[in-house]
Amino acid sequence: MKFLLRIAVLTAVSALCRAQENAPFPDEKNVPKPDYEKILRDLKISSVPVLYEPMFDNNEPPPGHFAECMKDDRPYEIMGQVVAPDMILANDPAIASRFVKSVRVALPGGELVAAREYALFPKAPLILLKTEKPLAGIEPLKFGQAAEIPKKAFPSV
Repeated sequence: MKFLLRIAVLTAVSALCRAQENAPFPDEKNVPKPDYEKILRDLKISSVPVLYEPMFDNNEPPPGHFAECMKDDRPYEIMGQVVAPDMILANDPAIASRFVKSVRVALPGGELVAAREYALFPKAPLILLKTEKPLAGIEPLKFGQAAEIPKKAFPSV
């Protein structure tokens, strides 16, 4: 008897879950579709390469990819997003500062601008860099108003 009761409950829960999955979004017709091409264009004009030049510390080579970059005599490169005229948000390369000779930002014309770590984010692998001067010709990211999420969008909350 308990077995049949369990099967009935599981069947009912499964049917409810399938019904919720297939239910249309409350305001599906009114939700604007994102313009992905525009988003990518906006990200591209705000993107800059960030160059970390590795170095030895007390005859100890830097770890991981930084050591490979030293062998190839090239900087370690990551992409950053300009969020203010003199601020760049990038992935944290997770390297001790004792292994970093310099941090520079490459501008589209080839100019290199020195940068330094300004802030670390303990709950996200991000770093905020501050440049020694505002980056001319680079438009910072623009953040718009977030759309309000309908309360019925997450029925379990």
